[in-house]
Amino acid sequence: MTLSAAVASFCDRTFQVKLGEESAKGKDRRDNLLIDNRLFLSFGVHPKDVETFWKYRKATAQRLKRLMDMSRVVAFGEIGLDFTVAEAMWDRQVSTLEYLFEALGETIRQKKLPLVLHVREREEMPTRRKATWEIRTVLQRFFPAEYPIQLHYFTGRAVDVESWLEAFPQTHFSVSGAVRNSSAEKKAGVVAIPSDRLLLETDAPYAPVTGSFSVPHDIATTAKYVGQIRRTSETAILALAHENAKRFFGLPIGNRAFDRRESV
Repeated sequence: MTLSAAVASFCDRTFQVKLGEESAKGKDRRDNLLIDNRLFLSFGVHPKDVETFWKYRKATAQRLKRLMDMSRVVAFGEIGLDFTVAEAMWDRQVSTLEYLFEALGETIRQKKLPLVLHVREREEMPTRRKATWEIRTVLQRFFPAEYPIQLHYFTGRAVDVESWLEAFPQTHFSVSGAVRNSSAEKKAGVVAIPSDRLLLETDAPYAPVTGSFSVPHDIATTAKYVGQIRRTSETAILALAHENAKRFFGLPIGNRAFDRRESV
């Protein structure tokens, strides 16, 4: 397998502070990140880090805006709602999304940056509040229905695929190798993803397919597991995900660089 491109999402505040410094060191860090021209970038705020974000929200939003000017930035995120944490944090997560979109929404839309969403429900203890419903409500205030969305680490059911596509038709579903050990219902969700909406990811180092952590080259193993579930070959899944990622992120690989403005 030959790697033609990869998109790395950075939502760690400490790294962003170092990378976004308006200093020689900050510039060096940004330059070093761009040495490999196959690497493309996305920056956001992880929903589990919202308490820290809120303390420094103005400075962080300014830093994110500055980072979005980097030549290889092709998306915004990950951002989202994670209702697996204490319920006391949920409102702060919603407020963080609203703050980010109020501060940066215009820039995101102008740059045509797809959104990388982290959406997690509290499955073991159902509540009346659903992360999916609440994040859609926020999104609908700031973005048109046709705006491109990547559901990072998608583990939903077939009905979830259908409902997302009904609300946001340009939703793409990013599947990791963790799907190998998922339930039959969630594997049916992988099967339900339209071919032109399927993306692959490793979520390195957090979603191991073998061993105790994952690495970027696990993408081939991820494709193998997804292929087994969708009853097709690893090669076919890799080719499909390659074309979808190229189009979705506007990656300048192959014969022609896709322009996101043509599809938004």
